[in-house]
Amino acid sequence: MSMLDTADADNLPGELPTLYQLIRRHQRRVTRILRSVKDEYGVIQTSPAGFASAFVIFFREKYRHVNVDPECVNVFANLVRAEQPSSPMPNHESPFTLEEIYQAIDSG
Repeated sequence: MSMLDTADADNLPGELPTLYQLIRRHQRRVTRILRSVKDEYGVIQTSPAGFASAFVIFFREKYRHVNVDPECVNVFANLVRAEQPSSPMPNHESPFTLEEIYQAIDSG
């Protein structure tokens, strides 16, 4: 079972799958193949063009534009307004001074 759907690079040199593993690999691949899709009208599509059309319409509807009330956006923006730091660079992000570097080297 360890060799099901593994790449050749993942197998040891000279390692060959058993007949059982080959049959299981084939069965798994067959079960993963889409043979039909029902579109938004309930029509079963079996052609590649039908698949593409059904998926495009599904995803277009799923990810369509969401209408948002502008007043709600303003209220939300005021609630989560980030505080700006008073100095452009916080203390822990300031560069080291020569004195700090010498002290660090001297201390070992």
